[in-house]
Amino acid sequence: MPDAHTTFSNLTMVTSEPDPPDRQAGPPPDGLADELTGAANRRAFDETLEQLHRTHVITARSFHLLILDLDDLHRFNAEHGRAQGDALLRTFASSLSQTFRRQDRMFRLGGDEFAVIMDGATVSAAVLEERIGQVLSLTRAAGFPTIDVSVGPASYPDDTGSVPELVRLANQRMLRQKRARKVERQLISTPAVQAPAPAARDLVWHALRATLMTLVRDGDLGPDGWGTLLAATVAAVPGAQAGSLFILNGDEFEIRAQEGYSDALLGLRQPESAAARWYGQVDMQRPAAPRVLRGAQIAAHSALAGSGRVRADQVNVDVYWEHGQLGQIQSTLCAPVLVGGRIVAQLNLDNLDHEEAFGAEAMHIASEFAAQVAALLTASERREREAARQRELECLVSVSNALYDVQCPEDAERILIREAAQLLGTPHVAFLRYDERPDGLRTVSGEGYYAEHPGEPLPRGQGLAWAAVSVRHALWVEDASADARVDFTPGEPRGALITAPLFTQAGEPLGVLLLAYESRRTIDEVHTRVLGAITSAGATAMQRIQAEVARAQRAAELRMLADLSTAAGILDEPAVVATRCITTCREFLGAEHGAFFSMDATVQILDGRTPQAFIAGSQSFASNPAVIRAITASDRPILATREYARERQTEADLVATGVTGWVLAPVLSRGQLMGCVSFAWFGPLHDLSPAAVPLALRTAELIGQAYERHAHITDVEATREGALQALGLALELRDFETGGHTERVVALSEAVGQVMGLPTAELEALRQGAYLHDIGKLGIPDGILLKPGKLDAEEWETMKSHARVGYDLAQHVPTLHPLARLVIRDHHERWDGRGYPSGRSGTEIALVARIFSVVDVYDALTSERPYKRAWTREEALAELRVQAGQQFDPEVVEAFARVLESAAV
Repeated sequence: MPDAHTTFSNLTMVTSEPDPPDRQAGPPPDGLADELTGAANRRAFDETLEQLHRTHVITARSFHLLILDLDDLHRFNAEHGRAQGDALLRTFASSLSQTFRRQDRMFRLGGDEFAVIMDGATVSAAVLEERIGQVLSLTRAAGFPTIDVSVGPASYPDDTGSVPELVRLANQRMLRQKRARKVERQLISTPAVQAPAPAARDLVWHALRATLMTLVRDGDLGPDGWGTLLAATVAAVPGAQAGSLFILNGDEFEIRAQEGYSDALLGLRQPESAAARWYGQVDMQRPAAPRVLRGAQIAAHSALAGSGRVRADQVNVDVYWEHGQLGQIQSTLCAPVLVGGRIVAQLNLDNLDHEEAFGAEAMHIASEFAAQVAALLTASERREREAARQRELECLVSVSNALYDVQCPEDAERILIREAAQLLGTPHVAFLRYDERPDGLRTVSGEGYYAEHPGEPLPRGQGLAWAAVSVRHALWVEDASADARVDFTPGEPRGALITAPLFTQAGEPLGVLLLAYESRRTIDEVHTRVLGAITSAGATAMQRIQAEVARAQRAAELRMLADLSTAAGILDEPAVVATRCITTCREFLGAEHGAFFSMDATVQILDGRTPQAFIAGSQSFASNPAVIRAITASDRPILATREYARERQTEADLVATGVTGWVLAPVLSRGQLMGCVSFAWFGPLHDLSPAAVPLALRTAELIGQAYERHAHITDVEATREGALQALGLALELRDFETGGHTERVVALSEAVGQVMGLPTAELEALRQGAYLHDIGKLGIPDGILLKPGKLDAEEWETMKSHARVGYDLAQHVPTLHPLARLVIRDHHERWDGRGYPSGRSGTEIALVARIFSVVDVYDALTSERPYKRAWTREEALAELRVQAGQQFDPEVVEAFARVLESAAV
């Protein structure tokens, strides 16, 4: 925004010269003309602005607005009479009409306010100032030599695209110019005791009140603003010749402005107690009214205040007595400024000539100004709070941004610790991660004291951290040393303590953020909100990381399972199948030991580093009759632990081998136990991979299937179909697709393919492609894939890449039919060549992709979304037919229609 002295700086290019009088626009229509001046009225102004706004939407033409206000028209009317004032208004309107161009429109908005709209014109500041000068010259030459005008320009759409905002902006700029001129005229001393004439006093008061309201609206005053306000106060209050403004800063009052004295006073301070004694009221917390001191009373209160109105610092005392003329003041009016029932500022107005200055009216006006100061200070305090909140939000944005690309929980925990330490002002921060086994909290990362002292794990129910988890919100104590729930270790900070839990969306604990202070500290609401936001952002990031890891793990599992299934189907010898499966699964799980052994001891396949004692012990364990009965009674693994040595029932011989984790799963053939699959870990193991149990079971299953290959070929194919369906459903859930989307598009695609006579192999390819059509979205960041609003251009390009990414991923799945990969790549191509990723058209697009494109769009149309209702079958089919020959293959659309119309669907 420009300041009060840069009124015309927003308009930049030179316009044409004004039109001669005979080319000026005719009078406005009836009902739209101002009766006094003949100019267009306020209604015409509003209609014109609305019309120009609508025109701009279509043509993008710009226009400019000038708001003009005749200065001191009220004073002119008071001095010269209303008739002369009306003549001035008519003359000014005529001068405007003569000066501006034919296509420029002039309006009288009411009172002393006019407006000019320049449609399509762009003007420079110099040209505009010249025009206003011409208007003033014509008006002054017509018999009004002292007249002046304040002008506020605004441009549409350069300044704003809103018509109301355009008018507000122009008015604001006009008022700034008017304010500056009024304060200049009012910065003069008022004669002692003698009050101004009622009309002039009223004029000054109302003008200054408008000035104050403008200042409140425009923002923080700053040193110049406070000075302007004080100058206006001195000018408005009868009897005031000088003054000073004290504002509370901490526990002291500071001189922020002076009028009639020296700027050497600025910045001087006095204790709150001295300010109270100067005013004459000890308790500064109670509401107070203005008071006046006269003659000897001034000296008495100065002595009570402690060497005048400043603290007893000799330098300050000397400065105030030298530059504040305290010994010359004859009467002084002190108006306290109240905010929330407390005195937060003092407005001191002084008369240096007469003891009888400042009557009831002066006190009333001073009170009004004090109220305006209170409003300004309140607004300033609010802005400071908002600025602090903005800074906090910026920090929180920083937290979210820092967490956005994090790929592992450890990095997220370190970022949370760092940001919490910075935002909440303590170097001692730790993150206690929840460990499902053994159901406790353990410090995994820390700063300050906790970087070197992680402490022991906390079992459930112990300490302030578990208390926070129990109540499901942050807890804080101002003095942790007095709280029985806190068990300190040597050297741990013993001041305030905060524990803030993090939960998953399902309500399961993720961990606790702990902050310790070295001294007692009060935790206010702002800190609580910031802490809550940090933990919320951290929980969201950690869940995202978990989901991404799980998705990546699941995708890897599916790829490995597909490889194992393929190998089991190709290889003939069961021992070869078992070797391949054991090796692949062991490497994937990172186990040191992998084995398959038959119960009759005729087959033993080992992979990895396996102590001989463990081999003998595990086989002996699995041969135990009780173990055999347990294995036979269930197809689940009889053992799956990451801390075997700590289990209640363990084999001493196995514990002695140093095993830390073990998975043992049965191998069944024809419903009978014929062997076991074993995977073991011997080094430090924090947690057992979630994939260990399902992969061990799958490995055991594949080995069992190898022993009855021909009987299980159908099961192997079903397993592949299930894997594809599982991946399709996982993609469906990630993309928030409507439930059942994958199953529907697979069924419909197969039905259309059958109608169009596709061979069996191509039908299978179509089914596979339908299951995996959006696999490429695994490579799309959550921020884009799950964004609730419209994607920008860069995000849309990233989203479109999922077709190519999916095709590349599909290349690594050898069991997929080649045509299935084309479904993944080309299902967003269009018949007319305007699709993506390659812009293929017509029959360049594989038929299976053209079929799936129609089915996918139909399912999207008939499914409910947050932003639309579900279309009916008829509506969706009608849209497909509209797009036939553009987006879709017409033959496919008609085949699809036959499928819908058949009794089978």
